[in-house]
Amino acid sequence: MIIGTFNGANIIQCPNSRLIEVAVTAHDATSVSQSPWSGATSVYNWAAQWWTLSIAFPAMTRAQAQPWQAFLLELQGNTNVFLIGNLIEARPLGSYAGTGMTFQSATTLNSIVVAGLPASANNLFLPGDSIQIGYRLYKILEAVNSNGTGGATLSIFPQLRDTPAAGTPIITTNTQGLFRLAKPDREWSYSVKALYTFPTLQAMEAL
Repeated sequence: MIIGTFNGANIIQCPNSRLIEVAVTAHDATSVSQSPWSGATSVYNWAAQWWTLSIAFPAMTRAQAQPWQAFLLELQGNTNVFLIGNLIEARPLGSYAGTGMTFQSATTLNSIVVAGLPASANNLFLPGDSIQIGYRLYKILEAVNSNGTGGATLSIFPQLRDTPAAGTPIITTNTQGLFRLAKPDREWSYSVKALYTFPTLQAMEAL
């Protein structure tokens, strides 16, 4: 089912993600050059960061499998995109439980200023908590304490994807990110025991 659009692609509703196991990879575009004479190394950071996913499925009944078949077909290979999140991390481990946090500005690509937090509060978010801005999923890298006006600076991974307008709401529960298939082929198999199996699905952040 189409639930929106992104850069000309349809966003397809992901089926019940409780039926999957996801391995997450965080990528940094870096390279290392080593001198053959001294062994000294130089590290180059190309200022690019992104997520990839490896999605594994258990054996399914026909009723469980058919929504996934339709979802994979509606993606049309790499053409369309989908939102997916981590149900185990539905809420932050920090003390923040509100809904009023908003994006204000970016100090660097990995650091943003936010508003709308409780004033002068500590550990509102803990390292590893997730936030969502627009269709983008970020991890918070350091504990977050607010100032006297309810503002704070967040260190995040990956780098800020888009340029949100000041006042853009920041989602802190049931966060998701936008992904597309890493290759266009989709497949599944079924057996005489009426069980369906899917191979591991590779997905990459939709950039």
